[in-house]
Amino acid sequence: MLSRYTNFVPFMRYKNKKILLMGLGGFVNGSGVSAAEFLASRGADLTITDLKTKKELTKNLAVLKKYKNIKYVFGEHRAKDFVTAEWVIKNPDVPMNSPFLKIAQKRKIPIDNDITLFFREYGAANVIGVTGTRGKSTITSLIYEMARRQYPSARLGGNIGQSPLRFLPRLKKGAPIILELSSFQLHNLDTIKMSPHVAVWTNFYPDHLNKYPTLADYRKDKEKIFKYQKEEDIVVLNWDDKVLRKIDEKLSIRDFAPTISCFSLSEQIKNGAYLKDGHFVFAENGNETRVCPVSATKLLGEHNQANILAAICAARVYGIKWPAIRAAIYEFKGVPDRLEIIKKINGVTFVNDCTATSPEAAMAALKSFPAGKIILISGGNSKGSSLKELAATIAVRVRVLILVPGNANEKLRHLPDVILSEAKNLQEAIAQAFKKATPGDTILFSPGLTWLLRQNEFVRGEEFKKIVKNLKK
Repeated sequence: MLSRYTNFVPFMRYKNKKILLMGLGGFVNGSGVSAAEFLASRGADLTITDLKTKKELTKNLAVLKKYKNIKYVFGEHRAKDFVTAEWVIKNPDVPMNSPFLKIAQKRKIPIDNDITLFFREYGAANVIGVTGTRGKSTITSLIYEMARRQYPSARLGGNIGQSPLRFLPRLKKGAPIILELSSFQLHNLDTIKMSPHVAVWTNFYPDHLNKYPTLADYRKDKEKIFKYQKEEDIVVLNWDDKVLRKIDEKLSIRDFAPTISCFSLSEQIKNGAYLKDGHFVFAENGNETRVCPVSATKLLGEHNQANILAAICAARVYGIKWPAIRAAIYEFKGVPDRLEIIKKINGVTFVNDCTATSPEAAMAALKSFPAGKIILISGGNSKGSSLKELAATIAVRVRVLILVPGNANEKLRHLPDVILSEAKNLQEAIAQAFKKATPGDTILFSPGLTWLLRQNEFVRGEEFKKIVKNLKK
C-alpha cells in the first residue's frame, strides 16, 4: 500500500537538537518514556520536565539511566526551558491549555507527541487508526487479530498500552499498524497534517469535559483522525450515531474525499457492515457477504456486536481476506478489563469492567446481563458528563448498588427499588457485594465514573482482580 506518505522525510534531524519532553507519563511502555528513549537513542540534546518528583518516577527513570544526553527537571515546569527549546514533545495527558505550551506556540516551536513522531518516521499509508468515546480498545485489538493472521508483521499500539515508537526499529516495511488513538493523541496531527490510511470512528458521547473547554473542542480533536485523509484513504463510521452520520456530509464536499464505509446494528448499508438473519454481513456496492453467525462470537453485549461490525469494515477495506477475518471473530475472547469474567464462586459471577469510566460505557455493561440480577460497584467522580441516563439504567437493571467515595455519588444515592450500600474502599465493596449476592447474580465492577480512589483505571482493575481471586467459597 503505497501513497504520498511513504517517502515522507522528517523536517529536522534529532542529533544535537535541543528537544524538550513534557511529561514522562505513568507507564514504561507509554508515550512519555517511549518518546524519551526514541529521542535519546538518536542523539538528541534532551530535557525531560515533569511535575512529579524523582521518587514518583523511579520505575520510568530506571529505563533511561543508560542515556547520558538527558537532563531532568522534577516537580515543576520552567518557562526558560520552553524558550530555549527547538522542539517540544508532549505527553498526551498534558493539558492542551498549558501556559508553557503557549510559550512554544508563540515562538512557533513544533509540538509533537509520540504518535506524530511515529508518523514522521513510518508514514500513515499502512496505519489503521481507531478513535471514539467507547469501544476503541476492543475494535483495535480485534482488527489486529484479523490483520496478524494475514500479515504476521502487523503490530498493535497507541492508547492500548504500548507506544508505536517501541516497535518502530523492528518494523518491516509495509507492515500494517493498528493504533488506538485518543482525542489527546489526535490533537497534534495538525503539526504534521497526516491522518491514518483507514480511520475508524466508533461513536461520540460527551466525555473529558474536565479537560476540554467545550464538547465542540473534544469533537474537533476526534475529527482529526480523518481531517488530512485523501482520495486513496478510507473512513469507517458508525451509522447509528447521529453525530457520525453527519460526517459523510462534511467529507463529501471535499475536492478529494476519502471513501466512506459504515456499520450499523439497525440498518442495512450499501457499503459497510450490518446484521441480517443472525449473521454479520458486509456489503460492497450492494453485494453481500455473510461473514459468520452472530452466535459465533465470545463477546458479551449488543455493543460488542457493533464493535465486531466496525472491525469487519476496517479489516476488509484495508484488504484483509475473509478467512483471517472469520478466524479472528471465532477466537477473539475480548480485551482485559472490558467485561472480563474473573471468577465464579457459589454461582456468583465476578466481572471486571474497570475501563468503563463514562456513563455510556457502564450502561452498555449493565445491558449485557439479566436485569435484577446485577450487583453494581460504582462511585467516584464524573468528567463533566450527565449521570441522568446512567441513574435511570441502574434503577431498572440493578438490584444492589455499592458506592465507594466520590463527589458524583449523590446523584446515584436515591434510586427506587435499588438496595444501596456504601463502602470505604474497593475491598470492602467486594466483600459487601459477595455477602449480598445469591446464585445467578453478577457482581459487576463498572463505575461509569473516573478517579475512583486511585487515578488509573487499570490499577483499579488489577486491584479488583487480585481481591476477587483471593476470595474463597
